This record gives sequence, C-alpha cells and structure tokens, in this order.
Amino acid sequence: MKTTRLFLASLVCIGLSTKLNAQATSANATNTVTAAAYLGSGATSNFDVQFKRNNVVAGKLATTFTNLGVNSLAMPSSVSIGVGAGQFSSGTGFNTYIGQNAGKGISTTVLNSGSGNSFVGYSSGVSNINGSGNTFLGHYSGAGNTSGYNNIAIGNSSGAATNTGFGNINIGNASGCEDEGIYSNNIHIGHWAGFVECASNRLIIDNGETYNPLIWGDLLNDRLKFHGKVGISGGGTYPETFGNFPTTAATVNVANYNLFVKGGILTEEVRVSLASTWADYVFAKDYKLKPLSEVEYFINTNGHLPNVPSAKQVKEEGVELGEMAKIQQEKIEELTLYVIEQNKINASQAKEIEVLKAQMKAILERQ
Repeated sequence: MKTTRLFLASLVCIGLSTKLNAQATSANATNTVTAAAYLGSGATSNFDVQFKRNNVVAGKLATTFTNLGVNSLAMPSSVSIGVGAGQFSSGTGFNTYIGQNAGKGISTTVLNSGSGNSFVGYSSGVSNINGSGNTFLGHYSGAGNTSGYNNIAIGNSSGAATNTGFGNINIGNASGCEDEGIYSNNIHIGHWAGFVECASNRLIIDNGETYNPLIWGDLLNDRLKFHGKVGISGGGTYPETFGNFPTTAATVNVANYNLFVKGGILTEEVRVSLASTWADYVFAKDYKLKPLSEVEYFINTNGHLPNVPSAKQVKEEGVELGEMAKIQQEKIEELTLYVIEQNKINASQAKEIEVLKAQMKAILERQ
C-alpha cells in the first residue's frame, strides 16, 4: 500500500512538471495568459528578451536590434548573429553582421562605428573601424577593410587586404589587391582577379594572379585590353553564330590572328601599320621601271598588272589591307613616272615641231 501511494505521487509530480515545461507564462504579473509556445513578455508589456549561457549574456531580442551569440553586440536598427559578431561596435548602427566575428571590430578602444554595412561569413569585415555602406559575403571577405566605404566583396577572402578605398567590387575567391593601401573604383571578377595589380579604376576579369588577365580595363581613361583571341558574331542562333576560331583563310595561315568578326565592320577610319616599306622605293634612282611594251605583254599574258595579285589569288587568300595599299601606291607612282616621261617626250616633240614649222616658213618665203 505504501508503494502504491509513492507511485501515484510520482505520477502527479511528473504530470505537473510536464505541464509546466510545456507551457510558458507571461513575464508580467498582470498578464497571466498561458500559451503552448511562447517566449518573452506578454502582449501588454515591453520587455527585451535576453539569453545567457553559463551566466554570460549570449543574446538579446530588443525593439530596435537583435544580437545572438556569446559576445555578440548589435547597435540600433542592427542584427548581429554569431559568436563575437559586432562585439566591439558602436555608432548609429543599421548594420547586419552574420557569422562568427563578423564586423567584430578591433578592441574596446578601437570600435567598429560604421553604419549601413552587411557582413556575412566568418570574420567578414572583422577589422572594420568606421567604414560604411559595405557589403561583404564569404569567409574572411573584406577582413582588412578599416575605413573603406561602398565596397562589395563576394567570395572566400575577397577584398581581404587592408584597404581604405571606396567603390571596389571584388567577386571571386581571393579577388582584390594583395597590398595594403588606398585603391578605389576597381572591378575584379574571378579567382584571384586583381590580386597582383594594385591600382585604382581597373577592370580585371580572369582566373589567376597574373599581370596579363583575360580582360583588362582602365575605367578612368576608357581603355580596354583583351589578352587572347576575340570573336564577334554576326548574329543568328547558336551554334551557327561564330563557331570555332579559324586557323586558315583558304590557304593562308591565320592562327596568329587575334580578332575575328562575322557580319562585317563599319568604322569611320582604319589605320594600318605596315611591316614593310612604303612604295616610295619607286622614286629611287636605281628602280627599274618596266617599259610600257613589257607591261602590255605581261597584261596580255597574265590578265593583271605586274606585282598585283590576280583575281584567283584574291578569292583564295583575301587581301592584306596594308600590303594592298602599298601595291596600289606603287602602281600610282609608276604611272606618275610614265606620265612624266611621256610629258618629256611631248615637250621634245613640240620643240621639234616648232623648228620644222620655222624651216617650212623660211622655204615658203624664198619662193
């Protein structure tokens, strides 16, 4: 009988304990409404919800901020989630720090007072002091930023070097300059992009730390370089647009050419730098100008001018603009020499005619 009473008493205690654990009551004594799932103060009260771990504050839900994690701290209108997130922060707030040590700051004497920042990832923006308007996403992203503002870093260790510049966009693992300094208005896209070239107003797109990236741009002076072959399609639908880079044009090897355009080019001016000399060699004293009779024979035999590619050759190989311009100039200068020579002959013949006319006049007067 004694055993039975003890068993029943135990059931009562378990039931009471289960009921108490399953339900929560308002923290405000004037509001004792219970709920199946409830955390914090009642509807008519306004108390912050604070968390502790081993009697150490580990978070707080307040009206204007939320922080969760040991040593995490959030300023007004801010959110800090993670151990040490925003730990040494101050200022007006409007920040979002998510991840261990995200936006942590340096120390109690060197606080993170920046505003409008969004740092997500382990130690993202960990060294920020007063930089504002930054967005860092990824492990150690923007970790070296101290007072830089309006920067974007996405990727593991992107923008990690100490930088006080502004307007930088780094996308990709370890993208951004490796050196400390003031570098601004850069766009780095790709694994290690821009890591070795530390300057401002640069566009660098590549995978790897190189001084010759696939795409390099000077954003300040509107300059763009491509380190590699470039193809421009003439339109249409894939795969009939551009295709592979050609290596030959008919029988000519074009494997070393770097720009291929399908569909035509319209421009106001083209300047060609010649590898060979210009056609002024025609005017050299030792230049052998073919007699017109020889030129006539060549034309009748071959169907084109000497030293000028034939129609068949042009169809098969195309023409090099610079070389063709030189050949045409050669023919113009040769034609000029022919005209000069003919003018000399005409002038000589004119003198002879004048002499003959004078002689004829004298003969007629003696009769």
